Parts: sequence; structure tokens; C-alpha cells
Amino acid sequence: MPKTIRLTLEERKTIQKLIAKGLKCSAISQHLGRGKNTINVEIRRSGGYSTYNAIEAQKASDKRWKDKHKNSAEHLKGIRPAPLRFTDEIRNLKFQIEILHDTIKEILNENNRLREI
Repeated sequence: MPKTIRLTLEERKTIQKLIAKGLKCSAISQHLGRGKNTINVEIRRSGGYSTYNAIEAQKASDKRWKDKHKNSAEHLKGIRPAPLRFTDEIRNLKFQIEILHDTIKEILNENNRLREI
């Protein structure tokens, strides 16, 4: 069985952006080059399409990983996910604002196109 590689925070942020743009699981999986089931499980574990949050999904993934490996030699050697720090929370807020900004721009552009018709 091949070793699985966990989704990164950057991939989770991309998932969140693509969900905000209305893309579904298969399109997101193609965009990331990941299996459809991997993306589907990720979205379901993290609250679904309407509430998916990349930072919260990463925290939950880190907790699952830590719980799974709490007695392993790797964990005892100190090889584990780094905890999120205050600066990560600020980055998360900035990321959320970027998503909202992009979404608002798309809505305004669509409204302008509809007015021209």
C-alpha cells in the first residue's frame, strides 16, 4: 500500500477558495492532482461545502495525526506538526478577507453584466 501524504495547509486554502467559487469535489481534485475521494473526505470531515475552513481543517488534521502517533517513535523524537501561532491566525484572517474580496468582486461583475443585458 502506498504511503499517503497529508494535505498541506496551502492545499486546504486552495480547496476553500475553489469551494467559494462554486467548484465541486471532482473539479477540485483535478485542480490539486489529488484523488476525488481524498477531497470528498476532507470536505465532509470539515463541515461540508457551506462551512469548510482551511485553518480549522488543518488544526483538526494535526490533532488526528498527533492522536494517531502519540506513542510512536517519531512523535517521541519530537517530529510532529508545529502548533499554529498567533501569526498563523493573522494570516488566516487575511486569507478569509481575500476570499470575501474575490467573491464580492465576482458578484459585482456579474451584476454589472446582467445590467448591460
